[in-house]
Amino acid sequence: MSAYVIGHFTVTDRDVYLSYAAQTADNVAEFGGRFLAKGGDCEWLEGGRHLRNVIIEFPDMATARRWYASDSYKKIEPLRLNSSVGELLLLDGF
Repeated sequence: MSAYVIGHFTVTDRDVYLSYAAQTADNVAEFGGRFLAKGGDCEWLEGGRHLRNVIIEFPDMATARRWYASDSYKKIEPLRLNSSVGELLLLDGF
């Protein structure tokens, strides 16, 4: 069953965040993941604190967790943490 990593962010340092974003596609692909949405126009129907939104699909929850805990992701994660604020969640699909 697919699992989804969903992120909502406000970018505070565009250059650093773009460096992070440029490295994520290959990193996610290492774990069989793919981006369903990455940035792009967003229209909040309710709430809406963050302008940058991403949805990543993984084959299952276990794989998504392995990606998030991986050395390869942890190497680039500080770029995101130091250049944005927001939320990241893991959602089980059906």
